[in-house]
Amino acid sequence: MLVSTRMERIKELLYETKRIEIGSLVSILHVSEATVRRDLERLEKEGFLYRTHGGAVLAEQKETEGPAKAKPAFVRAEEKNLVGYIASQLVKDRDIIFLGTGSTCTQMAGHLKEKSGLTVVTNNVSAALELSDARDISVILTGGILQSSMEMVSVSGEFTLKMLESIRVSISFLGVSGADMNFGYSVSSMEEAKLWQAVRELSEMTVVVCDSSKFTKKSLVKVGDLDCVSRVVTDQKVPDNFKEYYYQAGIPLYTSYELDAG
Repeated sequence: MLVSTRMERIKELLYETKRIEIGSLVSILHVSEATVRRDLERLEKEGFLYRTHGGAVLAEQKETEGPAKAKPAFVRAEEKNLVGYIASQLVKDRDIIFLGTGSTCTQMAGHLKEKSGLTVVTNNVSAALELSDARDISVILTGGILQSSMEMVSVSGEFTLKMLESIRVSISFLGVSGADMNFGYSVSSMEEAKLWQAVRELSEMTVVVCDSSKFTKKSLVKVGDLDCVSRVVTDQKVPDNFKEYYYQAGIPLYTSYELDAG
């Protein structure tokens, strides 16, 4: 893996988790501990992170506005906005949906505001705030332990899982940190994996939403094989072998405004 590619991957992981251990990076990036330490040192010099004993934490950035009004600077914002728009077109008026964590789901929330009679269940605080001024959308925010990063704020933990036990939704939209032909879908923490699995069980349909950079990547915790979901929404740069896989598996793949599948 090229140095620039590793750097970008480390940044993505820290945006999602805010804190990461060297051992986790060694497993995810498939490089030596010495290589990870050098990468972290470079990123610390850039001011992106602070190294800690055994890992690194995302460098905090001061905001002139309060946290509820601060606009995050998303990595690959244009692609994620496109994916969010495409995914929003799968939602009908009066649907009951679950919106997961991640910046792509947050972008999606902004495209749902014109829906009528929609109910959105979410643990994504950033997405809930995005929908707070929507006139005809009911937002149910789960409880849990607050998690924050430069890109998003969410809640997770046992309280979140307990609340979800009595809820059913028609469609769930879930992000991933990696999608690999052999390893399947993966996320960056065990907490996120538990939530992912719980939401799948309460959903009539599960849709993966992610930009194309997640394909051919593996993150720390596997959440399912590629055929464990009903739909996939991404951008047009998704690798051809994944396009072929989804076509053969009969899983609709959406990559354009026209919602063409395949």
